[in-house]
Amino acid sequence: MLIGALCLGVQAWALAGHGGPGAREHWQTMVFTLLALAQMAHLLAIRSEHESLFTQGLRSNLPLLGAVVLTLVLQLATGYVPWLQPIFHTQTLSAGELGLCVALAAVVFVAVEIDKIRRRQAAPGGAIADAACGLKGGAQEPMCATTSGPGICLRSSRRTSAVFHAVRHSRKPMDLS
Repeated sequence: MLIGALCLGVQAWALAGHGGPGAREHWQTMVFTLLALAQMAHLLAIRSEHESLFTQGLRSNLPLLGAVVLTLVLQLATGYVPWLQPIFHTQTLSAGELGLCVALAAVVFVAVEIDKIRRRQAAPGGAIADAACGLKGGAQEPMCATTSGPGICLRSSRRTSAVFHAVRHSRKPMDLS
């Protein structure tokens, strides 16, 4: 919804500022650019439901990074390579307009990262549950103070998003790598 709202806002802004010939292609180029940039920002942000991109690092998935870079280059080519402009019905954006698109795409990235922080803090026990279960790095036997039943500890895996696994207290934690 955020990406859709940002795109509609950019469209309204571009329509208000650009009348006359080429106005349609201009706002479409801005929305097209924002949509592509926002999708790439969202993609990078949702690689993990729990860990920040800054924790994982950009180089942790080189094929994905390559796909994102290629997408960005192709997106910019549609607006800045003269013979592609008539094919895609685009126009060259000013530095300020491109900067606006980049800044709004960054809003998407920041919103997802804030949501991850909020989810980590709102999780039952948050980091305290991990410490209480004795599951730091999956190397220790669980000594759970946050059980959901006899001998069972439920905790979210940091390596697989939205996966909950049960660990019997007599065994080592499951290796989900």
